[in-house]
Amino acid sequence: MGKAKYIILGILGAILLLAIVGGAYVYMNFFKASPLALLVIESGNVQYKTETGDWKAASNNMKLSQGDSVKTLENSLANIIFSDSVLRMDSSTEVTISNLNKESVSVMQTLGRTWSRVLKISGISSYEVTTPNAIASVRGTGFAVIFSENGTEIKVVDGIVNASSSNGSINVNANQEIIIIKGNETLTIEDLTMDDWITLNKNLDEEHKKELKQEILNKYGSIINMAKSQFGLTDAEMDDIFEQWVSGKISVKEKIADGTIPSSFANLIPEQFKRY
Repeated sequence: MGKAKYIILGILGAILLLAIVGGAYVYMNFFKASPLALLVIESGNVQYKTETGDWKAASNNMKLSQGDSVKTLENSLANIIFSDSVLRMDSSTEVTISNLNKESVSVMQTLGRTWSRVLKISGISSYEVTTPNAIASVRGTGFAVIFSENGTEIKVVDGIVNASSSNGSINVNANQEIIIIKGNETLTIEDLTMDDWITLNKNLDEEHKKELKQEILNKYGSIINMAKSQFGLTDAEMDDIFEQWVSGKISVKEKIADGTIPSSFANLIPEQFKRY
C-alpha cells in the first residue's frame, strides 16, 4: 500500500476511532460551540463598534459578530480568529466584518494593512477581503492586503488569490503581488517584494500551525496513537498527514465524492470532517 493511502487511512482511522471509541461525550466536546470570530489584542489600544454603535475600547478575547468593526490605533496590533484561520491587523488599520458564518467570511478593509492565513481545516470555503477599489478572494492561502489613499496592494506568499476590480479579475499566484491604483484599476502582476513584515507573518503562520497541532495532540493524543498503531504510521508520516490536512491537500469531502471512501464507511465519519 502506497504512502498516500496510508496517510488517508491514518486520518480516516483517527476519525473512525473518534466516532466509535469516544462516543457521544468525546464527540460533543470535540465539536463544542466556539465563537465564529474572536478578537485577540496583541498590543496597544484597539477599538470596536457594532453596526449601529459608537467606537469603544475593545477587550481581549471578545466575541465579534457580523457588522462589527475593529480598528487598531498607532503602535497597536490585533488578530481576528475565524475558527482556525486568522486575520492579523497591523497598527492604524480598520476592518468591518461584512459577512460571517461557518463557511463564509467577508471583511471590508478601509485603512491600513492586514495579513490573512486561511486554513482549509477551518471549514471556511469562501474568504474575501474587500477594499474600496478591490476584492481579494481565496481558499486556503496566506496573503497581505494593504490599502491607502493611493489604492490596494495584494501580496501572495502561497496558494492563489483572485484579485478583482472594476477592470475585471485575475489570479495572483504564490510569490506574486498586484497593485490596483485608484482611478486606474489596471490589473498588472509583478514578482513579490519581500520585506520584514511579510517575513514576520510567515513565521507567525508557522507558529500558528504548531500551536494548532499541539492543541490537537493534547486533546486527542490517545486516539491519534491508536490510529498510528493500527495503520503502522510513523511520527514523520503523522506530521505529513497534519501538514497536508491543514493545507487542504487531503480532502475527506473529495474522497467521499469520488468514491475513494465507500459510502458505508463515510456514514461513520462526523459531519464536521465532511466539510473539507
